[in-house]
Amino acid sequence: MKLEELHSFEGHPFKVERNQELFELRCSIEKEGVLVPLLVRKNPHGDGYEIISGHRRKEAALWAGLTKVPVIIRELDDDQSVIAMVDSNLQREKILPSEKAFKKYPNITSQK
Repeated sequence: MKLEELHSFEGHPFKVERNQELFELRCSIEKEGVLVPLLVRKNPHGDGYEIISGHRRKEAALWAGLTKVPVIIRELDDDQSVIAMVDSNLQREKILPSEKAFKKYPNITSQK
């Protein structure tokens, strides 16, 4: 699927930073391609598709100069999408404490 058709999950609490870890993922993608498809659903708020799992893979693929990535399209409601997004991100090795707090306390909002 074209990267331009993919949009971040609304309220996605997990940060995607261009750091060493993402650079290594980029290098892997340049060499081997995207090995694990992104999980997406039809964007309920407009055109394209909403990423449920794979925000880092999308960013690394974009950084690597790709224009398309493999995806799995699922029919998920908002609650199912949040559960899938949080579960897939909890499988990552490094998660910020603030990101873990969002999982446990999803109604917490940042103060401005």
